[in-house]
Amino acid sequence: MIRHDYDITSSLRRGALQLWYKRQNALKTLLPQIRVEIHEEFRMSSGPSDAGGNLPPVTIHTWLEHFNKEKPHSFEKATAPVDAENWISHMEKIF
Repeated sequence: MIRHDYDITSSLRRGALQLWYKRQNALKTLLPQIRVEIHEEFRMSSGPSDAGGNLPPVTIHTWLEHFNKEKPHSFEKATAPVDAENWISHMEKIF
């Protein structure tokens, strides 16, 4: 006799594990890119201004303020892998 409840639970665990790995891989992919972009922002803002004005330097606080204005969705859980993929797409659009 086949235990269907075990099969469903096992399938859900596999799905959750796959989703977790996708999220981890997305973070591993995005974090270096984020670091490069922040570094580039700092580098570009530290030089002389072409406009002749004294623009305030871009700091991590400025960058975070800009990021938060985009109202990024938080990722807490997903009922399907497509939910995680949609979150990743949303984060990529912000960057």
